[in-house]
Amino acid sequence: MYTKLNFLYLNELKKVDELIDPITEHWDISLLQQIFTEEDVQMNGSIPVHQEMDDVVGWHFDAKGQFSVKSAYKVQRNCEFREQKCLNRAGTGSSTGGADFWNKIWKLECPPKVKHFLWRMSHNTLAVKRMLKRRGVKTDTLCSMCNRLDEDGAHLFFKCKEAKTAWRELNLERIRCALLEAGSARGVMETILRLQEEEQLTVILLLWMWWDERNKRRENGRNRTPAEVAYMAAAHAENYMKKPEGGLLSDNCQIPRWKKPSDGCFKLNSYSLMEPFIKRARMADGAM
Repeated sequence: MYTKLNFLYLNELKKVDELIDPITEHWDISLLQQIFTEEDVQMNGSIPVHQEMDDVVGWHFDAKGQFSVKSAYKVQRNCEFREQKCLNRAGTGSSTGGADFWNKIWKLECPPKVKHFLWRMSHNTLAVKRMLKRRGVKTDTLCSMCNRLDEDGAHLFFKCKEAKTAWRELNLERIRCALLEAGSARGVMETILRLQEEEQLTVILLLWMWWDERNKRRENGRNRTPAEVAYMAAAHAENYMKKPEGGLLSDNCQIPRWKKPSDGCFKLNSYSLMEPFIKRARMADGAM
């Protein structure tokens, strides 16, 4: 009963039984025809009428009419999906929408942990202090980097005095302003996806390393300067462009990976706890 033709009748009707003829105890077809389309009249008129049954409250989105949090969550997700579908169909001016948007994030040439960070940032679910406060966590909301203003995503990455210094060190002030004007977490990510490859990777790594620095400073008291963070982001971006399979570490160092020795050579791997014994053997025998 969704196609409404006569709103006057619908505003006056309160219960379904008002659509039933009290004499015949069947649907009042003439009344149905005044309110609904012919297709709805046929569908509704085919529903059996049980006058002996009392009215009960039922949850329309469950086969048994019983409400549950699970079914309510499913309804919410379906509504969000339909709304997003309508936006994508209408064309909101965004170059990335729906599944295509998320696929572009997962296909970025950067380490998986950075992609996961970007996914969380796009959903606006990073655990910044204002977000934690809204979720009931007892904490102050001052920025972990500048200790001056409330810490939300926009402030931490783009408005913070310390963050601005890092962007300027990389000559990315123009991009910082563009990201700040995006207006939403998803808008920020859409702007990043439109950047040139080299700039895109540098921006992504700066955001990720700034988030990592924020967490380390909050938990361990580590205090690198914005210039140091900017330099590390640029260095990692340059190295990753050369060797994307090399991966990135949270510190400014790379652990050399084990390589097979060339023909005619032997490689001896020793256990670190055996080092004192090896040193003594060298002293005794002169060689090992």
